[in-house]
Formats: sequence, structure tokens, C-alpha cells
Amino acid sequence: MSFFFIKLTSAGFYYWYPTYLQESMKFSKSDALDIFSYFSVGSFFGNAIMGLVSDIVPLRSPIFEFGIVLSTIFMFILAQGSTTSDPSLSFFSLITALLGATLFGSTIVIAAIECDMGNYVKETHNVKALGTFSGVIDGFASLGSVLS
Repeated sequence: MSFFFIKLTSAGFYYWYPTYLQESMKFSKSDALDIFSYFSVGSFFGNAIMGLVSDIVPLRSPIFEFGIVLSTIFMFILAQGSTTSDPSLSFFSLITALLGATLFGSTIVIAAIECDMGNYVKETHNVKALGTFSGVIDGFASLGSVLS
């Protein structure tokens, strides 16, 4: 269920955030796209860092939960920054990068959890289920992308 909302949120950001920055925050098209590019940069580093941490820590779910909590906080910070009369390019760039890192970093942890679940079923019941787990979880999450 949480992956559904992550995909809903991330697709919403991909499709609407540059327009929001231009129309509501009055950034130029160039500045809005520059800010938005930091979302992808943050995503790259978030995937690497959270994936590494989830391999080191014995349980993956606390890493996922930490990422989701942080991404929620960053969304609230962006919302509060939106109320200022003179928005800062560097402020929005930094928070957008951190949001990308925590939001997409959480998706890589979900993928690792899917693999862990599939391997657990294989080891305990001698049934191959990795593809089934991934398909069901990713398929349900994709409905979030459709709704955005």
C-alpha cells in the first residue's frame, strides 16, 4: 500500500512540479527545470545511499520508514516555502534534491524487501515466488502512477 502512495507522489512530482514552480511560484521556465533536475540528482544519490544502508542494517523496513518520514517532512517544508513572497532558488533546489533522495531511495528499499520476501518463500516452502511478489507489489503500486 505504501508503494502505491510513493508512486502516486513521485508521478505527481514528475508531471506537475515544474508547472507548479512556473505558475504558482513564478520561477522562470529555466529556473523551474533547473530546480526539478535536482529531484533526479537526489533520486540517484538516495537510491545508492539507502540501498547501501539497507544492505548493512539487518532489517530493511526501518530504513524505508525513515525515508518516508523524511520525504513527508520535506514536502511540508516545500509547502511552507511556497508561502513566502520571494522564493529562493537555492532553497527549493536543496529541498527538492532531498525529497528526491528520500522518496526514490525508499523505492529501492521496497524492491529489496520484495526480493527478501520472495527468497523467504523459496527457502521455507521450496516455491519460487520472487517474480510473483515483485509483480503483485509493483502492479498495485503502478495504479498510483495512473491516478496521478
